[in-house]
Amino acid sequence: MDVTTYYNELMALWQELDQCYDYNWRCTKDSVQFIKTQENDRVFIFLAGLNKELDE
Repeated sequence: MDVTTYYNELMALWQELDQCYDYNWRCTKDSVQFIKTQENDRVFIFLAGLNKELDE
């Protein structure tokens, strides 16, 4: 699977998951911190799932 296909499949899954959650924020800082954490997690998942052959 090429990188673009992999990325697009992950994005579709994450968008579906985002629709399943109902968050109750106490303040705007909560949502900002959550989004930063979520973005970091998703970058890590994306990079961890790349084909190791791409390193060569």
